[in-house]
Amino acid sequence: MITIFEKIQELEEVPSYSKHEQFVQGIINAIDERIISKGEALPSINVLIKELGFARETVMKGYRELISRGIVESKNRLGYFVANDDTEQTLKVALLMYLIDSFQEQFYRNFRNELGPNVHIDVFFTMATSPCSKPC
Repeated sequence: MITIFEKIQELEEVPSYSKHEQFVQGIINAIDERIISKGEALPSINVLIKELGFARETVMKGYRELISRGIVESKNRLGYFVANDDTEQTLKVALLMYLIDSFQEQFYRNFRNELGPNVHIDVFFTMATSPCSKPC
């Protein structure tokens, strides 16, 4: 049986991942692959430090990120638990534009393509033509 530690260690081969990103993505992969599911306890910080050799701050930062995403929850004096099986999250971005012209349209297309498919963009237009309504 594959463990959470192995899912995290698998990502050592990805050169672009920092240890923090490796930790977060490893936990997410373990949840996605049903190695651990909602309500189950995650390893303690001390166990992770011992098994992975990561710094305490790296593990704590990873758990904080997973908590902020709503994937993990911390229970006082009990540890960390999987709070949500749904690890696919949509990022929401608000884009404010003054007007639509060919430059702005090209900017929007490039911006959209760079963000990827799991990002929702709300575009808002303002009536002002400059940041100052009176001469600055």
